[in-house]
Amino acid sequence: MSTPAQIAARAARTRRRLLLAAAAFLVVLALVVGWLLGRAGTAQTPTASSSPQASPAPSATADTFVPLAGENLALGQYQVNYPRTPEGAVSAAIAAVQALSTNDAQALADALIVYHGLENEQIPPEDLEEEIEGFLKVRAHGIDWDRPEGTTFDREAFPAPASYFYITPIGVWWEETDSTTVRVQILATEEISDGMGLVFKRRYIHGCLMRWEPSVRSGDWVIEEARDPSRQDFYAPKEEDYTLDNPNWTPISFPEWDDSE
Repeated sequence: MSTPAQIAARAARTRRRLLLAAAAFLVVLALVVGWLLGRAGTAQTPTASSSPQASPAPSATADTFVPLAGENLALGQYQVNYPRTPEGAVSAAIAAVQALSTNDAQALADALIVYHGLENEQIPPEDLEEEIEGFLKVRAHGIDWDRPEGTTFDREAFPAPASYFYITPIGVWWEETDSTTVRVQILATEEISDGMGLVFKRRYIHGCLMRWEPSVRSGDWVIEEARDPSRQDFYAPKEEDYTLDNPNWTPISFPEWDDSE
């Protein structure tokens, strides 16, 4: 039975969508990475090809993972200021994934800025707008690739006003790579509609490297690197990798204050 780390490794070896994945990653995060490097030139730089290899993962023995609450809200709605613990990093990663449950350009921009720790950076509005347009184009490509056979999808019309994109994290795996970085992979159920008749669900694995950044919000976890195994692969995974029956996933149980379930 494949572990999340093996999923990522298998995805990295897959050539059919390697160029697509690389292009998508550069388009979506070029601005974010540039600002991060400019702000923290001395920060640790992870190896892009690295993938979690710990055995067992710290989360493997827990029955469920209950996300922690952030101590504060950024922009009035995004939970931030998580504890400086692996569990805090995982909770921040889950919150960042949940924040992408929208096709609204401004909301996506806000989420990316908050969870990459860029609130205090002077990002030109036109640059940010261009990056979000790129993000939505990549999302549209993924929808077109993953939609059920026999359905139609107009990339140019996406996102239509009635479209929606709901992400529900259901399982998590993580590895503490050192005292300031935690690699996280999140299994999610995603419900997607183009607002023009196409509606479907898929399972998707989000991946990111979380880094503790003392200069952000007086100390908080930020996304250092985003790499989704599901998008690196050509989305023909082993079914066992995308189900909670795989013991390497720890089920997520949201607390009562969170209505994400």
